[in-house]
Formats: sequence, structure tokens, C-alpha cells
Amino acid sequence: MKILKSNTNEVFDTENINLTEVFKGKKPDVPQALHLNTDKTDYEFLKQFFPVEHSIFWDFSESFFYVIP
Repeated sequence: MKILKSNTNEVFDTENINLTEVFKGKKPDVPQALHLNTDKTDYEFLKQFFPVEHSIFWDFSESFFYVIP
């Protein structure tokens, strides 16, 4: 699953946690919020795939996360 971090425009991949890309596409008009895909909080969900020291968690409280199709 690819996840867009709103405040940095970075895209992270749950299948390859070492891959980080800059989002260059057009943001969806109504992006799918990550928390709508699971019954867990964003933090709990991301912790399943990324270690706590991973950059996806930097400025976590200032970020929103979206699923990229």
C-alpha cells in the first residue's frame, strides 16, 4: 500500500519501507484517509510496517496520511 504524508508530499510503501518518493502527481480531489481503511489509528497501523524511528513518524502530529491508489 502506498501512503501519502500530507505535510511533506512524500510517498511511503508498506511493501518496501526503504522506498520514499516525492509525490509528483495531482492530489486526488477527495483522498482516501488512511484511518478509513482500518479500525486502528494511523499510528497503530503504520507501526505494523515501519519502525518507530522511520521518517514517516517525523512530525507525526503535524501530518495527515492518505492512501494512494
